Amino acid sequence: MLGLDSNEIEEKSNSDIVRAVDSSIEKLCYDFQKYPYNYFTENDLVCKFYQFFTSETGDYMAKDRDEKNHRIIHMEYPTPFKCSMKGTDLQLMADNSRYRRGHFDIAILNQDIIRQLNFEEIRSQSFPMVMNKVLKKVNRTCPMILYALEFIFHRGCLKKKGPEDFGRKINQDHLKLIKANNPGTQMFGKNNFVQNYLTVAFFYDSAQENNIRRFVQDDDGRVRSQTPRGL
Repeated sequence: MLGLDSNEIEEKSNSDIVRAVDSSIEKLCYDFQKYPYNYFTENDLVCKFYQFFTSETGDYMAKDRDEKNHRIIHMEYPTPFKCSMKGTDLQLMADNSRYRRGHFDIAILNQDIIRQLNFEEIRSQSFPMVMNKVLKKVNRTCPMILYALEFIFHRGCLKKKGPEDFGRKINQDHLKLIKANNPGTQMFGKNNFVQNYLTVAFFYDSAQENNIRRFVQDDDGRVRSQTPRGL
């Protein structure tokens, strides 16, 4: 279905899109489990997910308020808050601070909010625009991002402090998703900016999984580990 005009693709509900994301995650994890040596970088994982997702949804698009078509899947989509990610910590920072926003590896945008915004608002590159216009549209029933994903890939051996360092990195990236769903304060971001979210950690040594997870302190049940089969 790739390459089809969006008018030729049947309209999908948000539930259909969420199911397509979940199915694509399962396919990616299975592919990594079976063919781990096909993956050199996190970007390889992102690209393969994109392939699986678009094979299920086609080149699915939604119209903005100006009747322009937008794909719903995007890479490196910005967070609705500025943050410090020094080391393996994550702290939300003031809107007028010198800090920059973070990014989500993969964002599946909500077609319902796309219809209410223009191109620049959807792209969300201007932080003042996000604060003054975009966040005002976001609420519990209308998130900006229907599904956000973080993929983390450790390509080497997990020796000495390796499990701890990797676990803390997983926690840092996952906390970014948690705060986009519920920042815990009205000063930064917006509740329900992200509705569904998942962090998937890919690594080779399954024997280290429990050691890694000890350091994922903010795991709310939406952190998944994936290792190859038989290694």
